[in-house]
Amino acid sequence: MLFAERFGVIEAAVENDLFAFGNMSDQNELGPDNVLTGPVWNMEPTVDYVIEQVNAGSFTSQDLKDFSMMAKGGSSLAEYHGLESKIPEDIRELDFNIFHALTCDFKELRIIFILREKASERLRKELYVLTSEIYLKCEKEIVNFNGNVNFFNKKRSFQNRQFKKPGSYSFIAT
Repeated sequence: MLFAERFGVIEAAVENDLFAFGNMSDQNELGPDNVLTGPVWNMEPTVDYVIEQVNAGSFTSQDLKDFSMMAKGGSSLAEYHGLESKIPEDIRELDFNIFHALTCDFKELRIIFILREKASERLRKELYVLTSEIYLKCEKEIVNFNGNVNFFNKKRSFQNRQFKKPGSYSFIAT
């Protein structure tokens, strides 16, 4: 597995029939059978914020890195372009130095957790259980998905599942 931080990495992956992750944009077209996914940078949240601040006369020097993070819409993962079938059907964890993307596939459903640190084995197992539970309870709606997520409001039993980190905190999947 290669990370295309610089030019030439994707070409090397293609030449050696290896997988690669693109960088900054969806680079699958450079190696359609080799580039699985990769971080995609979106500058719009940063630019929009700065313009709003300038227009309001309140812009000050500040660290704008958070606007490049997924939480603010500044980045995402590129599509897998059908290559997920080449990866063993298991939970995958991608390490992008600044975050970990823990993904779990169960039939047509993919759930992605964005984490600050590497996931524990327990979280990986819990994610698989949660993903399969959601799929089994909502299979018809997922298979026939039309963009409407209102069906989740009717099937909330999996949303009350509590996950506990030993000796620390608990959170509820919502």
